[in-house]
Amino acid sequence: SGPLTIGIGEHMLTYPQCRLPEALAVLKQRAPDVRPEIIVAPFTDLDRALREQRVDIAIRGKYHENGEFSYLPLYIEVHRVYVSERLDNKKRFQDLPLVYRSHPYVEQALRTGRYIKGPHAGGLDAIGALIATGYYQGILPTHYGQILEKRFVLKTPPRSPSFQHVACAVTLVSRPLSHRVKLFLNILDELHAFDKNA
Repeated sequence: SGPLTIGIGEHMLTYPQCRLPEALAVLKQRAPDVRPEIIVAPFTDLDRALREQRVDIAIRGKYHENGEFSYLPLYIEVHRVYVSERLDNKKRFQDLPLVYRSHPYVEQALRTGRYIKGPHAGGLDAIGALIATGYYQGILPTHYGQILEKRFVLKTPPRSPSFQHVACAVTLVSRPLSHRVKLFLNILDELHAFDKNA
């Protein structure tokens, strides 16, 4: 019994491989007195919330190994650079500024020297809106880019870099796991059946 606070990244439910609602349903069946609470935040805020013990579990991408966290792999996420088909023919996509947000893949792309730093955006919807104008390019998860492609005629330009990581259920190593946290981690593991050899 008791609260179980879960932090998730934005648009988590748009990932076809995400089984969070199913996991919450199984949790309700197995432990009806556990009260799930969910917050949505960027991955840096989720890390802070874990450290400050404001969340029990964070579901987010694993961009690098950090010894203070324990990771349960759930599914693979892929990110690509997107541009709009509305792009003016006189302007090449290579000349478009890259929408900036504080994210490992954006930083990695900028370090290559192939991209010009563009306007700041606070989240995937903001990035998508700027890309759709035809004046910017931006990095989006492919599942989310495919959703926007239909409405805003987005595409991945030739030789667009591909970034990949594993989405994980993350817990704080120094914090002992409660029975409800262990139960929910087991449920997530059962439902996602991550192929550790992939």
